[in-house]
Amino acid sequence: MRSQPVDLRRARRFAIALCVVAAPVSVGVIRTITPVVDADTAARVVPAFADHLGAVRVTFVFDVIAAMLLPFLVMGLYRLTARRVPVLAAAGAVLALAGWVMLPFLAAQDILGYELARAGGDPAIWDRFTASPAFAASLFIFIVAHELGMVLLGVALWRSRAVAAWAGAAVAVGTVAHLAGVVSDTRAVDVIGFAVMIAGCVAAARAILATPDDEWDLRPAATAPHTAAADSVTAGAAVTR
Repeated sequence: MRSQPVDLRRARRFAIALCVVAAPVSVGVIRTITPVVDADTAARVVPAFADHLGAVRVTFVFDVIAAMLLPFLVMGLYRLTARRVPVLAAAGAVLALAGWVMLPFLAAQDILGYELARAGGDPAIWDRFTASPAFAASLFIFIVAHELGMVLLGVALWRSRAVAAWAGAAVAVGTVAHLAGVVSDTRAVDVIGFAVMIAGCVAAARAILATPDDEWDLRPAATAPHTAAADSVTAGAAVTR
């Protein structure tokens, strides 16, 4: 006699909900403690890193955590909204995922700056690295795709009514505020933007935990196999009614 398989759907939902909160928190920590410079050149970046070596080392930990968790953030917001706004949810998920997976390229830039600051290497190496077409393309994809994708996912949360309207707006508005903070070199705006986004993600995580297992799976948990015999039984039952 075969034993029933263990139902891990609730555990999966809990894990996704945890990632939906932990991923933006990780990026928020990075944005909070990374040294701020008023120009992205080695002449300013390397000395700033040299003055904050401990803080930069901490960002590397959160770089790794964020890189692992961000795809699951996107998955969670997509699964939460895909039933009611499938096109909007899919567009946001594809763009957000394409952007967030570029995060390791940006982390590599910080790692290089840290090593140059720590070992006293030639800062021109940092400038050459960031000027390479591969890095420039990765940075462009990161900025455009993750911004548009997260805004669309925020709109999907709002349109699907999976969460309260304010929560969907918080994800979208927080994403835009983060970009405004980066462009203007205003740390406070950047941090506030992530705080707002995290609030929306907390509401999304609570909605994920409250979603029934069958609905979260986007299909019934188990279905009977489709066979010719089953079709004949169904047809016979219809004739005798």
